[in-house]
Amino acid sequence: MPERLSNASLIAATMAYMIVVGADLFGQLVLIPMTFSEPPRSLFMYHGPVPYDSEPFWQTLTMLVTVLALAAVATNWAKPRRYWVLGFFIAWFVLNAISFAFVFPEYQAIQAVPYADHVDPDLLARAQAQEFKASIRAIIAILIGIVPFIALSMPVSRPAKEAS
Repeated sequence: MPERLSNASLIAATMAYMIVVGADLFGQLVLIPMTFSEPPRSLFMYHGPVPYDSEPFWQTLTMLVTVLALAAVATNWAKPRRYWVLGFFIAWFVLNAISFAFVFPEYQAIQAVPYADHVDPDLLARAQAQEFKASIRAIIAILIGIVPFIALSMPVSRPAKEAS
């Protein structure tokens, strides 16, 4: 595979992944603290006349990162950095599997609670536990984001051996 294609595919996958990390941080630092602060009163933005729905964004971006990461694995397979690129893809896949199994269902369940003008202490406890799980997920996502940068810092091809 040409070096430019190997680099371009990994750069594209890294950029798309960093968009995911940025959006995740926005959710952790802005949306979740606001919407989970006094549930169900604070869930209004999910139930108002123009409800907030980021699902199309996340579905599209998740597929894009997955396709780009697979392309990066394919174009870097015969390169010295293939294990780093493969590790990035596997970490991304595992993070999504864990998120879909343990993080997102509870997040969606809390979001689905109908708006009411009071604070439910049990729902608040669930929301706080969910906020903690989502924060751990975000930290892991940031750490995974280091992996493609390590791969990009590595040479695409092995240096030629010197003749003796």
